[in-house]
Amino acid sequence: MAAAKRLARAAEENLGEAAMSEVVQEANRIKERLRACTTAEEVKQVSDDERDLVMSWNPKGLKPQDLAKELSKSPDTRALMHLHIVYLKVFLIRGFEKREQGRAA
Repeated sequence: MAAAKRLARAAEENLGEAAMSEVVQEANRIKERLRACTTAEEVKQVSDDERDLVMSWNPKGLKPQDLAKELSKSPDTRALMHLHIVYLKVFLIRGFEKREQGRAA
């Protein structure tokens, strides 16, 4: 949790390139954890574990569609990593659910 607090502080203070590099590293770590999941339940658990950190990258609490529009106006690494993770989560959960539906049919 110390890393989450440190990253949130860096995001708030906009400490520059070094802080953004740390955000990208943390985002990549989370995405690796998500890709390693083998069930929708595991994806949901990883998402719950990392929720505070990922949500700190979207301090306005915008919906993904609104955040994407805002990014087109003003690029922000934190917000972009937030979207990567949100969309990866959705993609993985849908894939696992479709696979399960296929097995049940």
